[in-house]
Amino acid sequence: MSSPSAPITLFTTIHHSPQAFEQLRDEWNEAVRQAQRPSLFVTPLFLECTWRHHADAGDELWLVIVRDEAERMVGALPLVRTTARRMGLAVHTLHHLGQWSGDRAGVLHLIDADRVWQAALEAVVAQQEHWHHLDLREVEQTAWPVRDAASMQAWAGVGVRPTVRPDTWCGALTIQGDWDDYFASRTKNTRQGFRRRERLMKEAFPDLAVEIVDDEAGIGAAFERYIAIERLGWKAEQRIGIWQDPREAEMHRELLPRLAATGQASVWLLRGGGRDIAGLVRLHQGPICYERYSSYDPAEARFSPGTWLCMEAVRQLFGTDCIESDVLGMHEPLQDRPAISAWYDIERPTVRLTATRTHLGRYLAQQAGQAAQLVRAHPARSAALSAAMAMAASITLID
Repeated sequence: MSSPSAPITLFTTIHHSPQAFEQLRDEWNEAVRQAQRPSLFVTPLFLECTWRHHADAGDELWLVIVRDEAERMVGALPLVRTTARRMGLAVHTLHHLGQWSGDRAGVLHLIDADRVWQAALEAVVAQQEHWHHLDLREVEQTAWPVRDAASMQAWAGVGVRPTVRPDTWCGALTIQGDWDDYFASRTKNTRQGFRRRERLMKEAFPDLAVEIVDDEAGIGAAFERYIAIERLGWKAEQRIGIWQDPREAEMHRELLPRLAATGQASVWLLRGGGRDIAGLVRLHQGPICYERYSSYDPAEARFSPGTWLCMEAVRQLFGTDCIESDVLGMHEPLQDRPAISAWYDIERPTVRLTATRTHLGRYLAQQAGQAAQLVRAHPARSAALSAAMAMAASITLID
């Protein structure tokens, strides 16, 4: 692979035991503190909670840690190896651990991110006999493994075939100046629509109020109220959101109080008529605010209470140390999400980077052939023999 910048001596280790979370915790947290803009989704707290609640039996950690000559942790690419059955055979896939419950996780880096990406992926490719697919989702388009075409082409020389295709979109808003100036910069229709919905809501609900719960003791109960709103709305119909995944819900029940203890999580609830009509879950990492989950009571859809609450939450970011608000988890461009593009000026598309060992087909064919030989030793299993031979014939088409 070609070097993305000036040579530097780096060393990588891959940790497979969950005990690594505890063993690496202090220096990992120190690396997060020193990093210029670390993602919440590569922090040890988030990843350990994700592993504990989402990993299945047979999943294996692949925590790729990058160190410099002084043995200082300067980067990390946290992966997990999952196993699926494909035509009766085990196929191992490496995913980003932060992707199970996060967005755009990327790499943790104290040095140039290109160097961390290169060192980490070289270590992964060197261990290719232990995996069949590499599936990295929501990779920034500017990230080195996507941007460096020469290095991508070089993968073929070491038996790996990469593919890049569009994945998700993120809306970003730079928080600067004050709310009044920002609001004045929106279109006339956006401003009028927001004020009209606000006026109508206040007329319909004289007790309209926003409740913000960001303390460790109270955020758990507030989260349950948010989940109740998800069950009422369009997310219930489409079976999306936290509520429909018990593991995701349990993960947040553990994570949110721990994040709230350090000022990194809050639940916002819009109340009217003595009940919750909209809610959102907000996470922070340093000066970056993540808008990940929001919902509303469909009975009040005419007021767009979800959008109103989200923008009220953004309004309160002005004048704080927050520098950016990110809306995550979108599967279409901003132009197709007018409720977001009306407020968020920056679009950040991501790509899905996948890599397949070029001899995967031969591996599967070999395994099927071995199964066929075993069956031949037992003629009574002729039906299984036919199935094995058919598998071997079809698998050869993969390469």
